[in-house]
Amino acid sequence: MNKNEAKEKAIKPGVKSFEKVINKAKLATEAFEKTMRTYAPARVWPDVPAEVKAEYKWYLVLRDWICELVPGGNINDYCHVELLCADMHEPAITEVKATVFSRTHRYLIHATEKWFSVQALKRKPLAGTEIGGETYQGDDLYKGRFTVDNWVEAKKRILSYELVKVIKEARISERLKFNSHYKNAEGKEFYAEWFQMGDKIADHKVYELVEEAS
Repeated sequence: MNKNEAKEKAIKPGVKSFEKVINKAKLATEAFEKTMRTYAPARVWPDVPAEVKAEYKWYLVLRDWICELVPGGNINDYCHVELLCADMHEPAITEVKATVFSRTHRYLIHATEKWFSVQALKRKPLAGTEIGGETYQGDDLYKGRFTVDNWVEAKKRILSYELVKVIKEARISERLKFNSHYKNAEGKEFYAEWFQMGDKIADHKVYELVEEAS
């Protein structure tokens, strides 16, 4: 028996079992990362095998966060994803770029295990920019550490960015028509209509609604 055989025989069975688990997890990690690189061009979110869920917990958390934004949690129907490696020789996924869309904007969510950022960009390029080198107008909405509280704040800013102001009062030069249906204290029903220009009311008419006799 040579030294190597003696050393191998001396290793406790528990250690051998642990090494098998480590090797299995390593193979699962390599297979998963290969799958992720395959999925990246298709822009969909691959599932994570159980063996490597602990290592890619931040990726799973990010996916759950974005699921909160999309109808029914159908993330692949509403979100494009790009998976990035820090080094081609080390294929571990270190960054994720996810994009969700509204009718007028696209929101780029760029995340790593430690931090994330959200950027809002208009879906149409600025006029006059060249084809293939388009320039898009946008704003940085949020940047912070990868925490739940920061994500909640980022969601608020996305919602606020989509809201638009309402018109509080008509322009003086604009003549608008209004109508109303109401009952008085005696239970009689009335229909009213009028025109309004600024704070002036004109052509105010009221009609009493009477049920037809059967």
